[in-house]
Amino acid sequence: MTLSLEDKSVPALTTKVEPTLKNTLGVDMGLKELLVTSEGESVPIPHKYRKSQQRLKTLQKRLSRNKKGSKRWLKAVKAVAKQYKKVADKRKDFHFKTANELLSKAEVIQYENLNIKGLAKTHLSKSINDAIWGTIPNYFNCQSRKCWTEDYSSKPQKY
Repeated sequence: MTLSLEDKSVPALTTKVEPTLKNTLGVDMGLKELLVTSEGESVPIPHKYRKSQQRLKTLQKRLSRNKKGSKRWLKAVKAVAKQYKKVADKRKDFHFKTANELLSKAEVIQYENLNIKGLAKTHLSKSINDAIWGTIPNYFNCQSRKCWTEDYSSKPQKY
């Protein structure tokens, strides 16, 4: 059972923040630096996948040498999955911490809305996927709701 009470004497809570030059932070995503802010601060790419490639290579070789369906094969599959999960968890942790740090500095975050699927089909696909550009706006959006801030996306400009 749920009870709902509406009190008109209590003012409605609004979270809209007007963007100004002082409270806005622009963020640009790149391949040399993961993020470069409008204040000139840069966040390096951690290269979590590239650093774990050698370990993944040995685990994949170990997996391919086992007979499919055997106990050792299942053990090798679990080891490969565990390594991929480690990489994903490290990336997720890094991006959440970065988003929190940037959102604590400004009330409004402005970032570019890139066509990441299209860019990932180019010769730079491994670098783009390792930087996971696609999740950064999601983290900004998720964390901005918690911090009572705003985030905006804009179309990329050609100079």
